[in-house]
Amino acid sequence: MTMLKNYLLIALRNSWKNKTYSGINIFGLAVSLAVALLMLLWVKDELSMDHFHEKGEAIQRIFMVYPQEGGKKVVNGNVAFPLLEKVDAEVPEVEEVLYFGYPQTQLVTKDKLSYKEVGMYSNTGLFKTLTFPILYGDIEQLDQGLDGMAISEGMAKRFFGREWETAALGGSLRINDTDEFVVRAVFADVPQSSSLEFDFVLNVQHRVKHNPWLKQWGNKGMGGIILLREDASVAQAQEKIDAIYRKSEAFEEGEDVLLQTYGDHYLYSQFDDQAQAAGGRIEYVRLFSVAALLLLIIACINFVNLATARASKRAREVGVRKAIGAQRSSLIQQFLFESLVITTIAVAVAVLFAELCLPAVRSLVEKPLHFEYWSIEFWLTIVSVIGITAFLSGLYPAFVLSAFKPIHVLKGKLLSSFQFMSLRKMLVITQFVLALILIAGAMVIQQQIAYIKNKNLGLEKENVFFISMEDKAAENYQLLKEELEKYPAIQSITAVSHNPTEVGSSTTGVEWDGKRKDQLHQEFKMIWVEENFLEGFNIPMADGRFYDPGMRMDTSNIVMNEKAIEVMGLENPVGKRIEFWGQPVTIIGVVKNFHVGSLYEPIEPLAMILDKDMGSWMFFRSEAGQTEAAISALKQTYDRVLPNTPLDYQFLDEEYQRKYQGEVLTGTLAKYFAFISILIACLGLLGLSTFLAEQKTKEIGIRKVIGATTQHIVGLLSKDFLILVGTGLLMGVPIAWYLLQNWLTKFEYGIHLQWWMFAVPVIASILIAVLTVGVQSLKASWSDPVKALRSE
Repeated sequence: MTMLKNYLLIALRNSWKNKTYSGINIFGLAVSLAVALLMLLWVKDELSMDHFHEKGEAIQRIFMVYPQEGGKKVVNGNVAFPLLEKVDAEVPEVEEVLYFGYPQTQLVTKDKLSYKEVGMYSNTGLFKTLTFPILYGDIEQLDQGLDGMAISEGMAKRFFGREWETAALGGSLRINDTDEFVVRAVFADVPQSSSLEFDFVLNVQHRVKHNPWLKQWGNKGMGGIILLREDASVAQAQEKIDAIYRKSEAFEEGEDVLLQTYGDHYLYSQFDDQAQAAGGRIEYVRLFSVAALLLLIIACINFVNLATARASKRAREVGVRKAIGAQRSSLIQQFLFESLVITTIAVAVAVLFAELCLPAVRSLVEKPLHFEYWSIEFWLTIVSVIGITAFLSGLYPAFVLSAFKPIHVLKGKLLSSFQFMSLRKMLVITQFVLALILIAGAMVIQQQIAYIKNKNLGLEKENVFFISMEDKAAENYQLLKEELEKYPAIQSITAVSHNPTEVGSSTTGVEWDGKRKDQLHQEFKMIWVEENFLEGFNIPMADGRFYDPGMRMDTSNIVMNEKAIEVMGLENPVGKRIEFWGQPVTIIGVVKNFHVGSLYEPIEPLAMILDKDMGSWMFFRSEAGQTEAAISALKQTYDRVLPNTPLDYQFLDEEYQRKYQGEVLTGTLAKYFAFISILIACLGLLGLSTFLAEQKTKEIGIRKVIGATTQHIVGLLSKDFLILVGTGLLMGVPIAWYLLQNWLTKFEYGIHLQWWMFAVPVIASILIAVLTVGVQSLKASWSDPVKALRSE
């Protein structure tokens, strides 16, 4: 205990005596550790998504695998309702089958209360398979009647007030002002660590009754999750489910069934062209984890650099201690303990920094992150971070300093001969290699995000806003349209089945003359439109005409995009007959290609079908500069035509950008990482240049006495550092180029790397380094040579 006390006193005295170095070390480590802690918090949250379900690995989601041209495969999460029924009845390995329709925001009403709530269709298997505890009621009743529903605790409080615990069960709620449902059960609010979010659940059979097409094997409009029995094999279950599908009327050669552990899908949602899980959000987890680690390495490099730079000052202390009998092991312990003290102080400051930054981080990542100071896991993490960082940053200095031979030190030989320049050179170069990767990465990611935001999609998304058409809005669509067309601020109004930038429906049911065998599973995206669809988005025609309100025969015609015509290999397509879902139709027009999905994928073949009754969304284009007037007109008309119905509108350009939130987050964090990395690297340069200036105090004094200029002295002190910085930056360019080029290949449409994207960060880093070293060099050159020589 006495020994530790002595170590602590020595460490504190040395830190206080060398405030500059200690301050640089503590600040650099604190900033890096704060970033690392925040990233660990985010990573922990991402890794915990969907892992709270108690059945774990036994929960499997069903996917369909479809063959494509060139031997490629595509994975889809929609399955046929009859398949799930067969699995439930015929696969002994399966204990529960969870049917689910994807959550949608719907209008829920009780008396004069109306709220937009997220609801989904499912069955009792939802609560038996996944861990969503039932608080009140009998969830079995959900499957016993088409009018049953289960609601969350929060929703029960909103609609039934303080007495919700007794008033909710048996109470009735109206969905979209059409159907009345009775509350059969109340479940605990869905935790934030669930990727599946919903406020209420309706019996899936209600959806099947109103959508009989779901009973057809060829229509895959349902999500499916299964719970395997304890002794069941995933491979055997998948084989049996696949066998069931192969016997169905919808099976076509090359199709397969795939099972994926439910808890894995959040992070591994992307599949390669051979239907293997290839990534997803896990890439961001890895990216940010590596970036945080790089920052920590840069800070540890500072520690090692400054410790070895101060070695000559500590050498005499080591020599004396060894001469009076100190063992090397005790010296190693002392220096490691000093590293531990500084790291502990840095961690304390880092936790404070992290807590202060937490509100901004929550807003940035859109997650309610918080440190669990009361948990053992938090303190184990802190202790681990302290231990690992102290060990990594103090290991080399401890072993080197403890190896000094006392006879050489006391004779003064070591002070003149011992140098750590080769080590320091390598570490400085490494720092700036890492800094260049982060800075160039931030610049390229920002350029790619700007490209995504501003890319010409083939349609105009500016000045366009839209609303979801629930049953009541759909019933009054024509009236709403007629009333709104009276306002000059609104240029066009159209009903569409899907957001044109994210078309989800597709079919393989297109036949044409000359269709090849490898095109058997060729998918065509589908969107249902009305006659003025093109006007709403300013989409140009490539050939023929679009649907005409005066042409009754247009219901048996079809319009396709250029990509569809290219895939079918049709020349002079207008007037050609093809089959769509077994019905003969005539191609009357071809529209210019526009993006109907992600920029990660190429433009897909698209069929536009005339049927405004299929419209789920109402899109408005306002006159330029009159968006506010157009929205005001919509609010007034909506209140008049649909009183007591909440209006929820969205802008198309903002909705489009939300698709790339991950990329935007990556870019923002990359900017912060780049700034912090160059800050910490330059802090190290500041410390080293300060120490070098102190070492050369006598030399600088003599040079000034014999006439050396300020420029000459600044050059003397700066030259070696700038060579190292330049070397590190140039070495980082090819590494950064390779990593960024690999990242950009994930986008079907992206920027091309340019030389200036690397030249700018190199020049900027050199200028910052020049400023950092130059300021200290100038300070040294302006010192009084008389005082310097007197002190020597």
